[in-house]
Parts: sequence; structure tokens; C-alpha cells
Amino acid sequence: MTIVADNELAGINDAIGCRRWLAALPEDSLERLSAIGRLLVRLGRPDLPVDATIAILEPTRVALIRAVDGCLAEVAGRPLPYGAEAWRSVGDSLTTLRAMRTLYKRAGSRISREIQARVAGVEPGPGTTGSSTLPIAPVYASPQTVGATVATIELPASTTMGAEMSDGASRAALPLLRALDVQSRVVAALLAHHVEPLPEDWDELCLLARHARAAGLLDAKIPDVLPLVRPVTARALFVYPLLLRLAGLSHRSRTEAALAERLASRLAGQVGLRIDSGVSKKNPYGPTLALTPVSSVRLDTHRIPGGLEKRRQQWSEAAASAAAGAPAQVSGESLIALIDDLYRCWAPPAAGETASAGAMSAAPAANAELRANPGERGGAGGAVSAPGSSLLAFGLPRRRDAQGGERRGGPYEYGQWEQNTILRVSRVARVGGRSPAPAWDPLAGAEAVQTLSQAGDRILVERRQVLPSASAGALVALRATHAGPAEDRAPAGAGAAASEAESPSPTQAQPQPIRLGTVKAVAQMPEPGYARIGAHRLEVELWPGQARPVGLRQGTSKSFDDAWLLAPAGESMQPSLLVAPGLAAPGARLTMRAADREQGLRLTNLLGRGPGYERYGFAADRVDGADAR
Repeated sequence: MTIVADNELAGINDAIGCRRWLAALPEDSLERLSAIGRLLVRLGRPDLPVDATIAILEPTRVALIRAVDGCLAEVAGRPLPYGAEAWRSVGDSLTTLRAMRTLYKRAGSRISREIQARVAGVEPGPGTTGSSTLPIAPVYASPQTVGATVATIELPASTTMGAEMSDGASRAALPLLRALDVQSRVVAALLAHHVEPLPEDWDELCLLARHARAAGLLDAKIPDVLPLVRPVTARALFVYPLLLRLAGLSHRSRTEAALAERLASRLAGQVGLRIDSGVSKKNPYGPTLALTPVSSVRLDTHRIPGGLEKRRQQWSEAAASAAAGAPAQVSGESLIALIDDLYRCWAPPAAGETASAGAMSAAPAANAELRANPGERGGAGGAVSAPGSSLLAFGLPRRRDAQGGERRGGPYEYGQWEQNTILRVSRVARVGGRSPAPAWDPLAGAEAVQTLSQAGDRILVERRQVLPSASAGALVALRATHAGPAEDRAPAGAGAAASEAESPSPTQAQPQPIRLGTVKAVAQMPEPGYARIGAHRLEVELWPGQARPVGLRQGTSKSFDDAWLLAPAGESMQPSLLVAPGLAAPGARLTMRAADREQGLRLTNLLGRGPGYERYGFAADRVDGADAR
């Protein structure tokens, strides 16, 4: 079927032929995407009339959006970072969307050149085919272009915008606004899949929005059978991905992210905006986003609080009456917490808060800055540490895995591996015996990562290894190995570990303490041109205190299970144990071994759990041997 459709590409010269060809495509989303991509290549020919190009692009755009949605739906929920197969699906989808955006831009450029030639009294020559660069925006709203009637434009049948605008303006505006719509979908899809958009995508979005604003098209309603925002206006299309950026989708669950996208699509049209070149000035009316070194945006979000409150009331009433409009899979408390958090993300600064403190940087080169709570503007408080490098390991310590090779290949030593305390004591008492084995380092051979910044209890690291995957909530052990200026750092990865081994630093002579925390957000960093995912960044929330590996034994068992002991950072905090899920329960009695010392204890309460671990508070037995109660 695909071969037949390809053979019919040469006969697609109008909207009717295009719809017939689209109807013959296979149902598989990837196959439809590939076929539409070949059609877009053909539409780039300069000999095809511009009106025919737009007429073909309109139904093709609808089919492409549906195919892209199908491809991206198959990838959603896969472990991060994406593997080669998943990223190929995402990359092909976005590449095809960008190709359509470019064709719309070229069509708008050709129409504008025709208008300019008509005003100048010159017939447009065959060489005025346009390019991927839009002309200056005043062409769309020039007084000399508003004399004709809408009936002479012959817009596609699906377009009703001509009823509100003049013929020249609407004929040139449709490709511009469609290009903005497609680019908005590209950036929104990247953010939804935890991919950091490259600067060129942000600059492209700002460029199209500048043209739309200069042409007076920000609030012109655009007809669309598959609306991305409601109502569909250039203002809403531009602001929508900015609200998603501020919402921090990488910090949220899939359900919360879907609700945030739904709210952003309804409120984007109510936001004022100003696009600046370079760094924006102070903004008391809402957030400021420094998207790239050359593009920043100031938003006026004073209408956001009222819109959020209206949605809160509507959803609360719908939930109370069990109506279909209430968001599914979200409790009332979670819904209120989400709306309150989005209020902090989107609303203007509070009275008394300075405008500069209310600014949020969204520079792709630095990812999203660290925040004490998702949606807060500014840092988490306190000084931000200098970049450096760290060792990172996921999950619980693995003493058995690390020492298994030594057990198999080395000679047996009494007191080294077995649990018999008498043999251990006799080993120490031997005259001329070997010195005790060095303490085991649970992060020996761990993955070297680059520490980008740390503010308060949040640390941002960048890693390049794909496995193990970094899921939200995963347990992480970190230890700083080197800190200093960026030029003094070794590159992340295996090279960093080799560099540190060859040139020991003072921090290696005195190892830094091990810190534990959980992954709060994962952002995938694409390579130039979105060729592949080059690295991914983890935002980790660190727990207070220092960690060390211990062994836990239950009852008369002869083996110890690996665990983390999290020592308190102050007298007001209690120590805790992180163990494998299902290992024990509150009230269980265990024997803990740390170094050469063993101690009895009782688990008191469950403090929390996550992927691959449970955290318990405990009470240790007294020195006199009495049980902890």
C-alpha cells in the first residue's frame, strides 16, 4: 500500500488529490509519518503554485499531527534517558514537523513577495519562490494590501479567517500562523518528553511570534480541527510552551503533567508578553524567561490567578457531582496542591517580592535552575556551589557484588569473610599477622558525573551513561570528588575517573562524605541537531546527614544484607536505615554490623519508600544489653 501511495505523489496537485492520497495510507503511525515526510519533500519544489501548496499542506498537517501523536504516545512512559529506538521515533516525528513548518514559512514568504510586487506595479517573476526566512512583518498589515476582497483570495475551504481580515493580510497570515502552531507543537512535545529544547527552537518560536505581533495577529482566531490551545490564537500558541517550561514538567508525574498541560492550554491566551533581544529587564507583572542568549520573554500573568481559581471551582464541583469533566486519577487534595503549585509557577510576584527575585531563568545551556519547590522562582536559597565532579551510584550498597571476584580468586583468610567472631578476634591477635583489610568503599568504581550546581538541598548533576536508567524517586548516593572552576574539571564519564586516578587531589586523600537523596527530575540533553541524546541531567534532593554502608542480619541468619545507615546531621534528627523492600517491617529485630562492630536494634517506623528501597527509623539496644523497646 505504501508503494502505491508513493507512486501517486506525482499526481498530488490540489487538496482533493491530497486527501485521496492520505486516505490510502496505512494505519500504522510510523508508516504514515514516513509517507508524509516524502510528500513534504515533494512540496518543496519551486514550480508548485503557492496557493496549491497551502491547499495541500492544510489536510496534510492534520494527518501529520495525528501520526506524530501516535508515535509519541508509544514512547511516553519509557525509561529515561531514551534509547536509540525510542529517540528515533521522537526525532523522526519532530523532524517531519519542522519540515512542515519550513514549508509554511516559505509559502508565506512567497505570498508576501507577490504582494510587494503588486504594490510596486511589477509582475512577480518565476524566480520569486521565497525561502525559509519570513519577510518583515509590516508586509502583512501594510495599508496598500487591504484593498481587495476576501473572495479573491481563494483560501482553503477549511479556513474561515478571511471573514475577519482583509484578503492580502489573511492570505499571508495563514502560513505564518500555521508555522507558529507547528513550532509550538515541536517545543511542547520536547518539554513533555523531558527533552531540553535547543536554542534554535526557542529562537524560531520567538521569531514567528515577533512577526505575528508586528502584523497585529496575536489575537486573531485561527480555525483548527486539532487545536493545541483554546482559543487558537498566536498569543496562546506562543505562550503555551512557555507556561509548560515554567511548570517544570520533568518534576511531575505523568498525570500531573497532563493536567498542567491542560490548564496551560486554556490560560495561555490570557497572558501578556514582550519579547526582548538579550537579557530582559525587571518584570513586576510576571515571570521572565531567558530562553537563549539572544531571546528572552517577559510575561504579564495578572489574569492567571483568576483563571486558576475558576478551574479549581469547576473541577471541585465536577468531582463532587461525579461529572465527566473532573480530572481522573487525581484526588481532591492532590488537585488543590497542583493548582497551588502552578500558581507559584505562573502568577506575578507577591507584593513585596522584588521583580528580580521573581525572574526565572530557563536558559537551555543550564537547564532549569534549582528550585526548593517546583514552580518557585529563583534559587533554593543560600549560596550556589561551584561546579565540580562527583561519584554517583543508584540504590543500596552492593558489597557482595564488589567483593565476589576477590572471594573467588584470592586465598581464603580466616576472619575476612565468615561470620565467626572468635576467628575474627584470633586473626587480630596473631603475631606478625596481616593488617586489617582496608575499609570497603561502596562508591569505588562508581559512575563519575559532572556536578553543575547546588543550592540548598538540591544538586544538579549531568551523566552520560544510559544504564541504569534514572527514574523519578530513585535512590542515589553521591560523593564529591573535585570542585573548582569549570576549566579545572575533568570531563564526565570514564575519562574523569582516569584523570582523578592519575592526579590525586586533596579531596581524594580525604574522601568527602557520602550523601543520599532521591531523583526529583530528569532532563534529556540532545546533541546539536537532535542527532541523539548526548547526556541527561538529574536534579537530586539530598537528605540531611552522612551515609555509610552497613550489614543487617535477621534472627539466626548467617548472612548480612546490604543497607545504608543515614547518620543524623544534628541532635534533633534521628538516624535511619535504608533497606531492600520487604526485608523487614516495623517492630522487627535486627543485628547491624558496621565495620567490625555489631549491634542489636529494633525498627520503629516506616519513614518512606521508593523504587528499590524502604527507609526506617530504629532504636538501638543499650550498652548494658537491654533490648530497645
